[in-house]
Amino acid sequence: MFEAGLWREGRASQLILSIESEAASVWCLDQVIKSGQKKFLLVDVGGGTTDISAHEVLRGRGLRQLCESRGISYGGDNVNKRYAKMLATILGDGVMADFKSKHAADYLDHMRGFEEQKRIFRPNQSDGISLSIQNSLLTVYAEHTRKKFKQAFTDYYPDIIDYEDNRIHIKTEGVTKMFGRVIQKILKHIEVMQRETEGIDKVLLVGGFSGCPMLQRAVRETFQGQGRVVVPDHPGLCVVKGAVQYGFRSDVITSRVAKRTYGFLQCKRYDPNLHDEKRARLIEIDDTLCCSNLVKRIVTKGENVAQDFEFSVRCRPVQRDQRGIELILLSFNDPDVKYCILEEEPELHAKIVVPVKAGGQVQVRCLFGGTEIRLLARDADGLSDWHETTVGFLCY
Repeated sequence: MFEAGLWREGRASQLILSIESEAASVWCLDQVIKSGQKKFLLVDVGGGTTDISAHEVLRGRGLRQLCESRGISYGGDNVNKRYAKMLATILGDGVMADFKSKHAADYLDHMRGFEEQKRIFRPNQSDGISLSIQNSLLTVYAEHTRKKFKQAFTDYYPDIIDYEDNRIHIKTEGVTKMFGRVIQKILKHIEVMQRETEGIDKVLLVGGFSGCPMLQRAVRETFQGQGRVVVPDHPGLCVVKGAVQYGFRSDVITSRVAKRTYGFLQCKRYDPNLHDEKRARLIEIDDTLCCSNLVKRIVTKGENVAQDFEFSVRCRPVQRDQRGIELILLSFNDPDVKYCILEEEPELHAKIVVPVKAGGQVQVRCLFGGTEIRLLARDADGLSDWHETTVGFLCY
């Protein structure tokens, strides 16, 4: 954003980042409150991903996250991919590759037609899906083979797909199979979240693919009854509308559950009774053996982090002639991490170098609770300016 010139340095507070699942939850909050229910799953099913979060409605219209949000790379686009794969099996990989590369506009037009009918296809719909065939596809197919276009469909899936009058006709059974595996993966993902969260009263379906009747029926059947599953009006716009509301009231999310463990890299005098020699990185500083890869945990994976949570600590130099302290903020997948081991792939989030006087200390403040982390540090005497950086906390 800064590089694009949309916000200037020093005015970062004018930009608030919103997490999609939270934005949708904010937009649906009134609907949940009116129903008298408190705990709900929000299932955001888009084209490429399905993200699920669990929240509880608190007094004062606040939302508390109940467990880690989860996501899978599976959504409505996977139905399209299964259709495209079936066409490639019938007509040939080379035919579809040439059609896609040499006649991109026609290819997109054909897939767009499938997308439109896929979104409105209903369970037990008797007439299936019918799609017109672009002349360019017929031409490409003729260049690759002497076989008649209709014969290609007869040879492979005559019971579920046919070609007649310049149109592809996919029977209901064929369409249902395309949806089947995709919907089952989404349902399994929802069931895992439900088992991890007790007392869920309602399931909210949002996102572009949530308007699909096939998906809605499957979710309602899984959760036994339509009263527990709600699809808001215009579900594909819930995230956008909720993000606008979140901008006016960012304190609506009272707490979030951390997906990773956060901490600072620290160096301490080596103690064989406390430190694991096999995992510790030992160095000698001023004739003293020190462990230089210790982690000072400030937020643990799975911990519920309040909106106004602040971590504060004072640091001192490890060398007598040291005139600056480098603060390194890392995150780890291990909730019980003690040592920073590169092979375990810690994620580096921020570095700040703070000048320090001889014998002095550095005051450090780490502000959590929002969609970003604010890291501030200065000389502990309070006479210098704060050194500050902002770190994305979107890995919630």
